[in-house]
Amino acid sequence: MGALSGKINGKFALFHNLHDEDVGKVRVAYMDNLSVDEAPFQHESPDPQQLPDRVVGWHHRTRSAGSPPIKTDKGWILLYHAMDKDDQHRYKVGALLLDLNDPTKVLYRSQKPVLAPDAWYENDWKPGIIYASGGVIFGDDLLVYYGGGDKRIAAAKINLKEFLQKLTSPENKVY
Repeated sequence: MGALSGKINGKFALFHNLHDEDVGKVRVAYMDNLSVDEAPFQHESPDPQQLPDRVVGWHHRTRSAGSPPIKTDKGWILLYHAMDKDDQHRYKVGALLLDLNDPTKVLYRSQKPVLAPDAWYENDWKPGIIYASGGVIFGDDLLVYYGGGDKRIAAAKINLKEFLQKLTSPENKVY
């Protein structure tokens, strides 16, 4: 379904679809309880397979939210899976920085993938597929846990300050 972030303004926020008519927004459902009864209905969350392609940043098709959003002092980091407009047969990971108080608002969007399936273990069984499925801040680093080739589990690490500095550079600003 999507990534669950925890409570924002007293409610659970479910990032159920990153596609919105406004490319500066993502869809978030706010819920009082973690109950399937409160989850968005299918018509509220269009199937990414049924949506038309559109170029946004580096990709032409957004697949889904990846790991649950990670709270930083600059905003929520949301990793997502997408297909590159110039490399359409591989799933890559992009990054968004969302507003802390209104996480539907995209502040920054990476103009290049932040993780691509280039290592042998990311191509071992199902070539060219990676999924970011978890992320944590550990000390000064951002650790991202991901699946590669639908067969392996891996982790990537980057200094959080460096990552945020790159993500919040002017070319990634969403207007």
